[in-house]
Amino acid sequence: MSPVSPTVVDVPPAPTGWAPVPADDVDGRNFDVAVEIHPERPGLARVALRGELDLAAAPRLSDGLAELCALAPVQPTGHRQVVHLDLSALTFIDSTGLGALLQTRDALRAAGWTVHLIGPYGQCMWLLRFAAASGWLRTG
Repeated sequence: MSPVSPTVVDVPPAPTGWAPVPADDVDGRNFDVAVEIHPERPGLARVALRGELDLAAAPRLSDGLAELCALAPVQPTGHRQVVHLDLSALTFIDSTGLGALLQTRDALRAAGWTVHLIGPYGQCMWLLRFAAASGWLRTG
């Protein structure tokens, strides 16, 4: 059996107007979720993940999703809502974290959001590529 070569995950560039995700730890925790609506484009949001997304941290991702739904203004029919899942400060993700990320993506899509992954690198990018090659993560 030949080895499966990973599929490159399409990562669009982040738009201007976002504040950088701080790299330091927040309140001594290993994981943090920050949700913000773009100041000039109300139909654009960012959910920035920082730290290690694992079994202990995965439930906080659904808290971020609830916060996004509460903050986001309802867009008129025909207007697209876009959310960037910003992984640029995510240092580690395990299989539970990947499952939480995919559940978050599916919930956002079901709520009418277009979802883009922004800035994965290192171990996180490797896992996303592996998931894409295994058919767990659809690209495009």
